[in-house]
Amino acid sequence: MGRQLAVAMEHEDEEAFLAFLRASGDIALYRSWSPTSESIASFVADAAASPFWIHNRAFPWEPEFERVSYKSKTDGTRRTYFRLITRHAPLIEYSRHPFIAPKPQVSGRLYWSKLFLSQSNEIAYDLVAFDAWFTRVAGWIRSRAERTTHGATEPWCLPAAQRRLQNAL
Repeated sequence: MGRQLAVAMEHEDEEAFLAFLRASGDIALYRSWSPTSESIASFVADAAASPFWIHNRAFPWEPEFERVSYKSKTDGTRRTYFRLITRHAPLIEYSRHPFIAPKPQVSGRLYWSKLFLSQSNEIAYDLVAFDAWFTRVAGWIRSRAERTTHGATEPWCLPAAQRRLQNAL
């Protein structure tokens, strides 16, 4: 089974979170669907960039991408994007909270698939060490956040996200 933590972060919260992650280890950040097959420097402001994938390089893994071509619906041109292949990867997925939804049914989250999509013999990284790292990451969120009801969700809201939801009520 996987592990997850419901979370809501605004841009300034994401920057603080990324600073924590970088202080805790050598981190690479990826978009799930990206215009390039490279890691990115920070959480991209574009809402369509979510989800993101966080790789602590202490856990050996080489990213692989699938190249996907498509025809743009707006101007009809052929375009390419890259989809990160995440199966068996030591990654934490970060999905943004849907603030614009007045009554969301799902929240943003930090998620580690763990054995959800894999068999234990297919995993090539230290599950116990990764679990400890995920626990530290989740602990950092909980120590700075407050649980807040938003629609059918109750994410851990970091300070800027908390202010946004309070101002929306």
